[in-house]
Amino acid sequence: HFESIPSTMSSVQYAKVSSQDVDKYDDIATAVATATPSVCFDESILMKPDGNRLAWEDTFFDEEEPGEIIAVFDFDYMTIESFVTSTAWLALGLSMLYPPFFSIAMLSAAPCFLNANIRWHVHAQHVAMTRDGIRFVRAKRKTCWGLGCMDAGKSSKMVPFDQITDCDIEEPAGRTCCIKNVLTTITIDTASSQGNTAQHALTIKGLKDPASFRKLVWAMKRSNSAIALNHAMPEAAAMVRGNDTEAVASLLRDIRDELRELRTANHAVERGADINTSIGDVELVASNIP
Repeated sequence: HFESIPSTMSSVQYAKVSSQDVDKYDDIATAVATATPSVCFDESILMKPDGNRLAWEDTFFDEEEPGEIIAVFDFDYMTIESFVTSTAWLALGLSMLYPPFFSIAMLSAAPCFLNANIRWHVHAQHVAMTRDGIRFVRAKRKTCWGLGCMDAGKSSKMVPFDQITDCDIEEPAGRTCCIKNVLTTITIDTASSQGNTAQHALTIKGLKDPASFRKLVWAMKRSNSAIALNHAMPEAAAMVRGNDTEAVASLLRDIRDELRELRTANHAVERGADINTSIGDVELVASNIP
């Protein structure tokens, strides 16, 4: 997916350029050069510890705007499907201990469509790093008995990099009843979700390479923070040169007046000290007169 990037480049930079920008500058190259970059990062962050570049098999995001997707991370669909299927059948078997629930499951033909529903649900999830954040998508999929009128629509969630406060990896351990836990869980927290252990901003289970995912999250967050800082400084200078010039001048005048008052007060104190010294000398001389 990155074959078009020259191998001599040490960094990758993207910028959104509208048709109005091109019309304004009458030149695409000039419009791109003057556009505000939305993300810039060292492409070495796309390299894995073994020296290989990040690669993926998921083609779900191939139709996205060029440059919008930084990287796609594959789910281990086979492992997820196997684990979820095992736990689902176990739950269905345990429902026999509660006849009303088991009867409803039988009447709805749940055992006949259980495997298919799990497969539809598992294979519908996709995740990618975009220029602005983490995008998790659950594609349109069949549900229940697989009829067209029962389809679930596509849903998408974006977590911006500048809102992320934590990205944790929970390794699988223990068992769910008698089934060994095999799925790695990644939890993403934001300022609004932090402290709420029951609700994370985003939870992703079953990625093939969770370590690279977390590494890229922090690398993109640092890159976006650096860009925001670099563009905030010129904007602040522009505000001083532009509409806020009068406000700055007023502030400087106030500072000048306060300095004058302090200087006047200091002079008064110094004069008072001189007078007290003179009075003391006179009293000393007077005391020595017989």
